[in-house]
Amino acid sequence: MRTNHMLNQQFSYVSNAAVSFGDDAIGVVDDGSYFIYGILKSQLPAQLGKFYITKSEEEVCKGKNEDRSDKVINFEVSLLGKDENQIKVDSNMLLVNVLGSHENFQSSVGLMVTRGK
Repeated sequence: MRTNHMLNQQFSYVSNAAVSFGDDAIGVVDDGSYFIYGILKSQLPAQLGKFYITKSEEEVCKGKNEDRSDKVINFEVSLLGKDENQIKVDSNMLLVNVLGSHENFQSSVGLMVTRGK
């Protein structure tokens, strides 16, 4: 993950994120561009190692009176069973979400945790 500072320099947000599965990786940037195997805007859906990745876009109404809309881009990597990794681009910020069972993530290494032997 990489972060950028907001204009006031008091806060930062996630601007780039990468998720890897062995030697295979997807990288997403806060403008919605993405790289798979180092190739910009690879064709999706695609296979990332033994997992499948899809991309979807939706318009979301925002604002006090829902008078403006933003495009939200979702990247989903389908893992074992119902587990998945999600990378969401919304308002030029990224959210990385891992939805999974303990059994499938026992040997995971990441920003918040390292699990293993």
